[in-house]
Amino acid sequence: MRTFKTILVMCLSLLAFAPGRADTGQPLAPISERIQLHTQTISTTRFPATVPGKRPAAILLHGYQCLEACSEAYARYARSLAAAGIDAYVVNYYNESDLAALKAGTLDAAGYAGRFKRWAVAVRELMARIGAQNQSNGRIAVVGFSQGGRLAVAVAADNPAATALVALYARLPDPVELDADLKALPPTLLLHGDADTVVPLRGGEAILAKARELGTPSDLVIYPGEGHGFDFSADSAAAIDARRRVIEFLRSVMAVR
Repeated sequence: MRTFKTILVMCLSLLAFAPGRADTGQPLAPISERIQLHTQTISTTRFPATVPGKRPAAILLHGYQCLEACSEAYARYARSLAAAGIDAYVVNYYNESDLAALKAGTLDAAGYAGRFKRWAVAVRELMARIGAQNQSNGRIAVVGFSQGGRLAVAVAADNPAATALVALYARLPDPVELDADLKALPPTLLLHGDADTVVPLRGGEAILAKARELGTPSDLVIYPGEGHGFDFSADSAAAIDARRRVIEFLRSVMAVR
């Protein structure tokens, strides 16, 4: 029985990561999976690209406490990426301990830096898994929102597997959250509202300054009057523009035709 269950799990895992029939141009159904990594188990929902052949991928990282409540906003990004020829993975990088701490209001208490480093290790391992899949062309972007944006910076830092970085209303990781000084970043796009009171605009400006100090092609788009999570609207002009910019940037950097 154990052998059968092991084979079944392996088959389901291969099915989840196998390229879908992306030859019709129609959206493909998202595929959800729990993936066992060396440091923890994480949940992903993959939105397969609607083009055949090898293609790039983007990993989307959620904010501090915006998981289920923001799932449709992440799905809007993921569907747009898939339609643009990029496999999109919406990732829940919290484990059960993280979720319990979040519920108790202690996630960012003592030990937070250790959690943050574990998340970065897990996402980097996931990148390696994705890059090894048959449908991958080896180009992988990291897209993060708020805390997820800070995590995206940590994941992309000095990481040759990261082709592009997008951080929305984020700030630089604290030095204690990194294993070493930040020395390199991939091409970077930053988006921030100037009315953000959760992560003030100076957070995005600091990332931009660091990226330019490192010689990284980078840009910061500022949205006047917009606050934290402004792009989660389905139809506001700022949100539509933000999603368009993210898609165009990733298509350009990852050479999607």
